[in-house]
Amino acid sequence: MHGFSGEKTGANNWEWAFNATDVDKLITFGIVRPMIIVMPDACNQFGGSMYTNSITTGYWEDFITNDLIDFVDSNYRSIPNRESRGIAGHSMGGYGAIKIAMKHPDIFRSVYGTSSCCMDINPSNFSADRVSEAMSVQNLDSIDKASFGSKTFLASAAAFSPNPNNPPFYSDFPFKIKGDSLSINENATARWLANYPSWMVDQYVTNLQRLHAISFDAGNKDIPGLRESNQSFSDILNRLNVQNTFEVFDGGHGDKVGERIKTKILPFFSKELVSD
Repeated sequence: MHGFSGEKTGANNWEWAFNATDVDKLITFGIVRPMIIVMPDACNQFGGSMYTNSITTGYWEDFITNDLIDFVDSNYRSIPNRESRGIAGHSMGGYGAIKIAMKHPDIFRSVYGTSSCCMDINPSNFSADRVSEAMSVQNLDSIDKASFGSKTFLASAAAFSPNPNNPPFYSDFPFKIKGDSLSINENATARWLANYPSWMVDQYVTNLQRLHAISFDAGNKDIPGLRESNQSFSDILNRLNVQNTFEVFDGGHGDKVGERIKTKILPFFSKELVSD
């Protein structure tokens, strides 16, 4: 599953990272077994759905777990059971993969997230300047001109704290500007926290224990706070005796995606999924 703004940058189909020829070579040389790779488009007008059900932007989790799987199993030579099905993604896609897997172990056997965002709340991401900038965006038609930080903030609000009665973005923000500082909107903040995997673990620990394999990584030059939030998630899983593998690789947020897919993610699923 692609990252934020993936469809518009071409990352949705991963052509910038790997393609069918790459996979054919891996299969030919026996590095991975034959497999079906499905790459859904989860962009919306905000730039990304966060793969989350939202009353205002659509039911994206349901799209992945119901519509997409039904379509693939009805049209391709898939093995239609959870033992042969995995879920993975990069950045927003890694976040979506991990959250969806922990909620649906009856659908997916294993999960891999690379440079997954949004694993935990990072207060440094919510400076008064950033919130003020996001709130200064006038309407949906202006989003394309907004900064990346403002886009992700607005997209997260649309996914995590939607409000159909609050135009123009039909969502509630977790913070409000009060003078030169932020004041907390407790209701919206609680709804955001309820969507962060590190805050969801206790609720879904039994589901996580049902997953056959959980693996994720982050770069040592990744987005500030991202490596730490992924490490924290691994630490929480370890505390609860949920088996997982977390790796820090040498690289940034997007420069090693193709390499990770070919050398880590595809071999991971080749090993962890049942093919016959």
